[in-house]
Amino acid sequence: DACDAIKASTARVEIDLARVYGEALTKVATPVRLPTELVLVTHPDLAPWLSKFFSRIDFSQCTTTAQPFSVRPLELKDLAHLVVSEGGAAADIELSIATALVNTEES
Repeated sequence: DACDAIKASTARVEIDLARVYGEALTKVATPVRLPTELVLVTHPDLAPWLSKFFSRIDFSQCTTTAQPFSVRPLELKDLAHLVVSEGGAAADIELSIATALVNTEES
């Protein structure tokens, strides 16, 4: 029962989320259309759901090729060449991005 309630709630949220993202992406794509590759920066637990959301919802009016987004979640391994943690401590994606950008600016 709880899973069904969550699925129903998620379906309702998707409608509003599609509208909000559609409006924002249309504004961003007004001067220059967006590339079809969408790099998703999110918590790993949300990545599968958001990947399906962005691939399934039609935002093609915002892309350069009028094709749907090809979604690729950004992962820690994508930043491994830029970020090394002392002692092998696990970092989250947000901290890794910030660290990579700091190191990039110093280079």
